[in-house]
Amino acid sequence: GAGVDLSMEQAISTSIRPLMQKTLREGCEEDGGPHGLAGLCNISALNYKEPTLVSSTNGVGTKLKVAMVMERFDTVGADLVALCANDIAARGAEPLFLMANFSAPKLDAHQAVLVNQGVAEACTEAGCTLLGSKTAEMPGIFSAS
Repeated sequence: GAGVDLSMEQAISTSIRPLMQKTLREGCEEDGGPHGLAGLCNISALNYKEPTLVSSTNGVGTKLKVAMVMERFDTVGADLVALCANDIAARGAEPLFLMANFSAPKLDAHQAVLVNQGVAEACTEAGCTLLGSKTAEMPGIFSAS
């Protein structure tokens, strides 16, 4: 729809799925739905006593501009996970899972996979599951420059 390359989105999603599966931890699982939009985390499987969920969200902001200049996109995903995991750890909690979003004016499969590879590797290092990773082509929303 709307000039978006759905086959590109599907190809990226298919490439990312094995990266996500490498990050699975006890209690967390993909819901098997389309495009990695949701995931499940069964808190009772983690054996916490009186659990409180702590959540964080962040964006890579200007780091993406640096990545574009350097033509190196694998570190952007790692930065995103580190920002979120550190915010959660600072509250005395354990990062359980992460949902990622990759948006661009025109999707580039190689670039999207590199970003998500960095996310998956950092999730593994942080001990959290990459439950979902949405890609979105947004022509006219972002400037290509």
